[in-house]
Amino acid sequence: MVASNKSLQYVAYPTQVLVKSCKPISVMLLGVLLARKRYSLVKYICVFLIVAGVATFLYPDKSRPPKDTTTERLGDILLFGSLLFDGVTGALQERTKEYNVGPHQMMLNVNFYSLFYLLAGLVFTGESFQFIAFLQRYPFVLWDILVFSVLSALGQNFIFVTVTTFGTLTCSLVTTTRKFLTIFCSVLLFGNQLLPRQWIGVALVFGGLFLEGALKQRSGNSKEKTS
Repeated sequence: MVASNKSLQYVAYPTQVLVKSCKPISVMLLGVLLARKRYSLVKYICVFLIVAGVATFLYPDKSRPPKDTTTERLGDILLFGSLLFDGVTGALQERTKEYNVGPHQMMLNVNFYSLFYLLAGLVFTGESFQFIAFLQRYPFVLWDILVFSVLSALGQNFIFVTVTTFGTLTCSLVTTTRKFLTIFCSVLLFGNQLLPRQWIGVALVFGGLFLEGALKQRSGNSKEKTS
């Protein structure tokens, strides 16, 4: 999260969203390498279709103003690091599932140890003093922070339930598809027109989701026959 947010200082937001939409690929590859997960060829195709569809849909059209090459490369490095950490986190969570850890226990431990890293970062960078000064200037923001924290905790609850029940790859696919559906629904509600390229992205995403659903139904039927 730190690397992803920090990258916004060096690259445009559409670039960050586009790169982060590839998260399921990093989760899948590092899950195979570190957590010894095994996926079928159809699963790889489903993930590729969904990621390619989201990337095609979100790809920015307008040319960006020229930026300093060194600065932009630093942003690319941070985004690559963010994807790498996403994959490692997913692999570690998959290995943790082997010990029958519940969703709330995993959520508690992840946030507990993250607290120490964040506190060390705040002290090291000096951002804690900037934050205190910001609250003194705008005290009404405290209510917004409280609401954001509560909603964040509720959202994490669903995320960790998904991770412990269905796996990290499914969770990454859900969060990635959610970004696509949010933008797609807003386009439909406000009557904005989609480009032909974006319709291709829509077809790829729904094609990948349909293929994955058909795969799960087929595997479920085969299990019922064997039992």
